[in-house]
Amino acid sequence: MVIFTKDRKSLYNNVAMIAQIASEKIDGNALERITEPRHFMNNDYNKILTQMHTIMNDNADPWNALPYSRIYKVYNNLFYITCDWSSRYGVFYPYPYATEVHKNAYFKGQIGFTRYTDFDSDLIVGVAPIKNKAGKIVGVYEVIIDGYVMDEVNSIFTRQLTQGLILSLIVFLIISIGFILLLMFSLRKLRDAINAVSSGNLNTTIEIKSRDEVGDLGKGFNIMAGYIRNYINEITHLNKVYFKFVPNEFSKFLGRSNIIDLKLGDQVEKEMSVLFSDIRSFTSLSETMSPEENFNFINAYLRRVGPLIRQHKGFIDVTSTLGVGTTFYIYLPAKEEQPVKEDSTQLLQSLQVTVAPIVIIDDDDNICLLYKEALKIGGLQATAFTDPYEALEYIDENSNSIKIVVSDVRMPSHSGERVLQHIKNKHPNITVIMMSGYYDDKMKKELMHLGANDVWQKMYDIQEIVTKIKGAIKTDA
Repeated sequence: MVIFTKDRKSLYNNVAMIAQIASEKIDGNALERITEPRHFMNNDYNKILTQMHTIMNDNADPWNALPYSRIYKVYNNLFYITCDWSSRYGVFYPYPYATEVHKNAYFKGQIGFTRYTDFDSDLIVGVAPIKNKAGKIVGVYEVIIDGYVMDEVNSIFTRQLTQGLILSLIVFLIISIGFILLLMFSLRKLRDAINAVSSGNLNTTIEIKSRDEVGDLGKGFNIMAGYIRNYINEITHLNKVYFKFVPNEFSKFLGRSNIIDLKLGDQVEKEMSVLFSDIRSFTSLSETMSPEENFNFINAYLRRVGPLIRQHKGFIDVTSTLGVGTTFYIYLPAKEEQPVKEDSTQLLQSLQVTVAPIVIIDDDDNICLLYKEALKIGGLQATAFTDPYEALEYIDENSNSIKIVVSDVRMPSHSGERVLQHIKNKHPNITVIMMSGYYDDKMKKELMHLGANDVWQKMYDIQEIVTKIKGAIKTDA
């Protein structure tokens, strides 16, 4: 610690106080009897020297390790060293370095302190008058601390303090930089999350572990993202529900991309093919079924025809009239009929005959029959199964000769996903193509992730079936 002005003054006062106390312990009468140089080391001299050493406890304690002392007498206004701590100067050694403080102590009886330079040292001293039993001042007691030592101590303390301050500053800078980096990292995570949400990734969440304002921002962002995600999901769900009543294709024909863009009076003229579909004896059949069975019956019918209609860019509209009934109208874009230039023989010739073991899996007998016969016309051999378990057993037994498996995705007894996983786990070299009457990008992505080589829309055209499967065979080869 640096000795500042206040601390330096306190040191001087302490030195003066020691001089005052010590001067009262010195035998003034013995000092008064020392009047000649030959009195050096006599009884009075030794008595005073012993008292000087006793006062400082021979510098044996930590608090008195540095100080030492002298005693002066004055003759003809000149100061003489009469007794020295080390007995180095003898008796009546002239001392020309006496200061005003020394003179005030002898002539005025004042106790004081000062700093000055004597023979070869820089001294910090406290001085006090020595009196005999009659109260007469007979000498001056001086307690001394080496000023150079104090300056060195001060320098060491200053250096240590500077080093401590520098070290503290470095530690503070390291902590500050660490805090700034942590803050920037958290803010960068928050920025990336905002960019992800703005790009459409509404499932984005962030985890900021700091318990400060940035952490609160992270929690607020997650809550906000959750509200946005729920709102978008609700809007999306509402749109899906709206499209059950107003088909999306119907809006597109009107040149509207969203149902909220529809206006009263919107119309468009197009040439369409309208198919009226009648289920024979439906009235009598429906009267024998419960409401749930009626809905299941209608939905089973629509599941079969719906994919075909969507495949040809058509849509279904429903009208219900009290006392008349419900009618399903199927609208298909009109297309000029192209004359058939090739009969089945020419089709067979145009399709290069390729023999490759193919397995068809679909719970619908008609689909199995259609694909098997279509492939037969195209010169391709296929085995069809409506039972997935039988199909997997057949594949396990003939895996070395089977190249391609075409499987339906939705089957009541065994899902297409499980069929796909079974084949890819046991026979990874077999090409597996998943097929569905209707699928979206999400379903395709999931099936491809499970190992499907491709995902197709169900086909009902013989030439398209043969062409697509032949293409898959060439790709596999």
